[in-house]
Amino acid sequence: MRKIILFIFMLSLTILYSISIYDIQYTTNPGGGTYPSPYEGQVVTTGGIVCGIDFNDGRFFITSSCGGEWQGIYVYDNDQTVAVGDSVIIEAEVYEYWGFTELSNLISCDIISSGNSMPASLVTSISNAINEARESTRAGIGYYDLSVTQTYDEWGQWKVADGSGECTISTGFMNMQEMGIPLVVGYPLSIGGFVTYFWEEFQLNPISINSISS
Repeated sequence: MRKIILFIFMLSLTILYSISIYDIQYTTNPGGGTYPSPYEGQVVTTGGIVCGIDFNDGRFFITSSCGGEWQGIYVYDNDQTVAVGDSVIIEAEVYEYWGFTELSNLISCDIISSGNSMPASLVTSISNAINEARESTRAGIGYYDLSVTQTYDEWGQWKVADGSGECTISTGFMNMQEMGIPLVVGYPLSIGGFVTYFWEEFQLNPISINSISS
């Protein structure tokens, strides 16, 4: 009984002194043009709902339960056994990987509860969905007329565009080229996935083939 009370007390302290994902991500300082976290290089405690797993071989995304802009972050660690819907508290270093904010060098990752619902993914235009405020959150594009503008490149990435801009569709969760799925320039579709920043551009990463519809 004493151990349970002590655990609850320590957990309460952890939550009390934690920093929200929003506070880690939000900034108006452009830095070198990638808007680095104000907590870069610091060890923080934060928490969220696991919304995407097995990104680049086991790493995952967490999102605040309220969802929305500045509410997601990438966890660079493939030693954790988590599932979509887990509520976790993580102690880790805030790290900027070429402009992409991550939690890395994990000290701890505690699962508080499981089976939680995920915040809704807003389907909107590329300009509203693929940007700094949406980094590491789930987003959908296809609100405006969206179509394929470039088929697979040498890394299996491809591009789509709507009336507001163009976006690279990347391979963090799956590689459609390796799956043998053909692409045709001009083909209309809608896509949902996680927004990332690599190679000096924002990208969208579909979770599965079910994330893409025509």
